[in-house]
Amino acid sequence: MPRLSSLLPTIKHLYRNYKACKRMPYIPEIKITDDLILSSATKKEINKLKEFKTAADGHYGIPWYLTSLIFRRKLCFVIRKANGKTIAYRTFYFNEDDIRRGTVHDSFRYVVKEERRKGYGNLLVETTEQYFENHTSIKGFTSKVLESNIASAKCILKQGYRIISWENNDEGERINYYLKNL
Repeated sequence: MPRLSSLLPTIKHLYRNYKACKRMPYIPEIKITDDLILSSATKKEINKLKEFKTAADGHYGIPWYLTSLIFRRKLCFVIRKANGKTIAYRTFYFNEDDIRRGTVHDSFRYVVKEERRKGYGNLLVETTEQYFENHTSIKGFTSKVLESNIASAKCILKQGYRIISWENNDEGERINYYLKNL
């Protein structure tokens, strides 16, 4: 059984997100087109996303998973086709810097393989950012991207993010910290 001290960072992370989400509305179903709907993720979709995140990062992180599962109705967006098939995911959470800055952390994005290069990723970004701008007091978004992940870095810069700082991870790889103001 884990010691309480090892669980403390996760508990603090969950409490921070609970406080930040308290006044946020639940994500409604928003019709984007005749065939596409933006809504909050279901528990089943979060578990599927956990598989994608593990494949992409080699792990999924307990705080990320619990935050996504508990606050999914406020911080986890999906785009579904009219037939119910989920084609794109985007998750957020609040870290200490975000709470101080009035931003939310863009944690993970994923478009299922067979639906890539059709504009769904950009559509997901546009609709979720419009949602935050119109329905919350969020002032912007932050994100961390490995410098070696050139495709993600190009994408995030194209969407209006800028590098505000960087750090090295345990393996010595540079991670850039990005900010996008609304």
